[in-house]
Amino acid sequence: MRGTASNRKDKLESIIWVHNYLGTCYDLIGRRDMALNQYKKVTALGNNYRGAVVYAREYITRPFVVSDFN
Repeated sequence: MRGTASNRKDKLESIIWVHNYLGTCYDLIGRRDMALNQYKKVTALGNNYRGAVVYAREYITRPFVVSDFN
């Protein structure tokens, strides 16, 4: 057997946050178009693991900036 449902769920939850973090990085280097693409992937997946969709929706409405780290 290649994997369990739990492993697939864990991978999906990791992937969701990878898309958010990529969006954050793209925003910080001024690539808003690429950032929006990543945030929209999170909302399309619809899994709000640890607030992932809420995070993505916030940064769809405005770019992530350095002061957001605080």
